Amino acid sequence: MTYPAAPSRSRPLLETLTQVNNAGTNVRKSILDATAEEFATITRVNQESTWHLCKLAHALLVRSPRPTVVNVASAAGVQSTGSGSVYAMTKAAVVQLTKSLACEWAKYGIRVNCVAPWVTLTPLLAEAIRDDPSSLEKASSWTPMGRPGNPEEVRARPPSSTLLFSDLQVTSRSAPASSP
Repeated sequence: MTYPAAPSRSRPLLETLTQVNNAGTNVRKSILDATAEEFATITRVNQESTWHLCKLAHALLVRSPRPTVVNVASAAGVQSTGSGSVYAMTKAAVVQLTKSLACEWAKYGIRVNCVAPWVTLTPLLAEAIRDDPSSLEKASSWTPMGRPGNPEEVRARPPSSTLLFSDLQVTSRSAPASSP
């Protein structure tokens, strides 16, 4: 696949160009129950789309004075959560891609960060709850706040995205907030 070059500009497209990669799908099955087609779909949506979008956006990001990429992974990408091995594997790949791009693209001044939310009330979760209503209670019991998050909390400005989009220098490592 070839990618087009970004248009030449004498001034930045935006003062701050931010790319947020927030794609995700899942079929909550064990590796023995998942089909090759389900594997391919989950991998394409969760992992490959993030890689391709980052690659495509690079030409625009380098032209911005404050470029930022935020990849949305999942707690399943840093710890087993019971959400299925394929989902966990693809979200772990997003976490690792983020770490690699943060190092590769630092020389261009592009900040690359990742958020890895735990149980969040999305349509994908609603579907899982319909299939197994006890799963929400189980996940909530593992959550410090005792309840699932909502999408507004993940994308809230401030506090979380203020750090991700700012020039503040932070050195950290990922660690789970709680253990299932």
